[in-house]
Amino acid sequence: MEIVKEGPRWVCRCTFIEKDQPKAAGFRWDPAKRQWWTPDAEKAAKLSSPEEAGKLMEQVAAKQMLRCELIDDSRQADTDYIIPCPEGLEYLPFQKAGIVSALRRCGFDLSLLPRHNGSGENTNAQRNLSENERNAQQDQGEFGEGPNASGTGTIGRVVAGNGQG
Repeated sequence: MEIVKEGPRWVCRCTFIEKDQPKAAGFRWDPAKRQWWTPDAEKAAKLSSPEEAGKLMEQVAAKQMLRCELIDDSRQADTDYIIPCPEGLEYLPFQKAGIVSALRRCGFDLSLLPRHNGSGENTNAQRNLSENERNAQQDQGEFGEGPNASGTGTIGRVVAGNGQG
């Protein structure tokens, strides 16, 4: 019997005689591919060798830790990241924290966002963001009439473009 990772699935390759083991472990039968599979690493670990089971359980633990961190992020009341918004408007603290949480869940590289550093000085990321905003404004014209005009700030374009900026 062999357990193999194929994309998001764990596949059990076994003989007909061994079919009861993956079935008992909670694997599902895919009649089109004629194989037992599961999306759950814990179920795959039940049928793996001890070394592979240890690696799988480490992956499960890391995934659970990340999930807990993301949940904690979603409950934050404020953040020290600087979220650009339209001129004259300001996000409430919980809104900024929600934006950061959503960006993190989508895999956005938060190092691209500027942070408050306590001294009132702009961070490198904030200077780069300001420079990027100036370039975008030059491309769009003063009233957003250019070919790149979208009516959103940099974050809006990044999120709408799924991280493609």
